[in-house]
Amino acid sequence: MDVNKILDDIKNKLKLENDLELAKTLGITSKTLKSYRLKDTLTDLQVSQLVIKTLKVNEENKYDYAIQPIVEFYPINKTKSLRGRDLKIISSDRDKFPHEYELKCKLDKSYSSGLYSFYNSQGRIIYVGKTKDNLWKEINHAFNRFREPQKIYSVDHTKKKKPIKERCVYLHEVAHYFSVYETEYSLTDKLEALIIRTIPNDITNTRIEPLIDYWKI
Repeated sequence: MDVNKILDDIKNKLKLENDLELAKTLGITSKTLKSYRLKDTLTDLQVSQLVIKTLKVNEENKYDYAIQPIVEFYPINKTKSLRGRDLKIISSDRDKFPHEYELKCKLDKSYSSGLYSFYNSQGRIIYVGKTKDNLWKEINHAFNRFREPQKIYSVDHTKKKKPIKERCVYLHEVAHYFSVYETEYSLTDKLEALIIRTIPNDITNTRIEPLIDYWKI
C-alpha cells in the first residue's frame, strides 16, 4: 500500500491546499498524518479507524453548512423575461444591475437545493417554497403563480361603475421582498415542512407539509 500516493490522491481530488486541510478532513492531527507519511504503511486497524474518523468529520461538517443564507429580505425588482410572458424577481442585466446579476448567478445553478420565502410590503411572510433542483427557476415560477388563497379588494377603474370587489392575485402582485437559503439536499423537505408548520396562519401555502413519513410507521 502506497500511503503517500493515496493521501496525495485524496488531497488532489478534494482540492485541498495542504496537509493541514487534509488532516482536518480525515479527522486526525497533523502529527498523526506526518507519521503516516513517514512510515508509508498502515495497519488494518489504522485504515478502519481512518475511515470511521473521516465519515464522522464529514457528517459533522455537513450539518455545519446545512443552511447557508444567500440573500435575506432583498427588495424585488420586477423585470419582464426575454419572451415577455413572465416576470423575474430581479433583473439579470449585467451592466445596469451588476449586483442583481451576481445574485442571479448564485441562484441559477444546475443543482441548488434550498428554501425561499416571499414577504409583503410590510415585511410579513406570505409564502414559503423549496426546490432540490434550481433555485432561480423555481423562485421565478412561484413568483408568477396564481394564488387562489391570496385575496385582495380592488377596483376596476376602466368601468363607469367602480364597485369594490374581492379577487385572487398572482404572487408577484403582493410580494415585495424575498429571502433564499441554500440547504443540504437531504434536509430540504423537512426544513420546509418545519417552517410551514410553525407559521401556518401567516402564509398562503395551501398544504401543511408532513414532518413524519406515516407510511413508514
